[in-house]
Amino acid sequence: MSSSDRAAARRRAAILAFGLLTAVILYALHRGAPLAAAAQAAEARVTALEAEREALLTAPREVAGLRAELARLRAEVAALDSATAA
Repeated sequence: MSSSDRAAARRRAAILAFGLLTAVILYALHRGAPLAAAAQAAEARVTALEAEREALLTAPREVAGLRAELARLRAEVAALDSATAA
């Protein structure tokens, strides 16, 4: 293989590589729009899950407060019952 044949082969390989790279870039751009929409949907889902997590983390404190309030009201009702029974 002469040097001119090797140079021609390198040129063909470079042209083929450039064409392949162009095809990959065009495909990525074409697929980019649906991927961006999917990324936005995933980000919204993550935000919703974070809010749900925060609600679940605060729920035990709220339940404890409600239980204390219920105990206080039960004691108040018991005191009123004993006052009316006397």
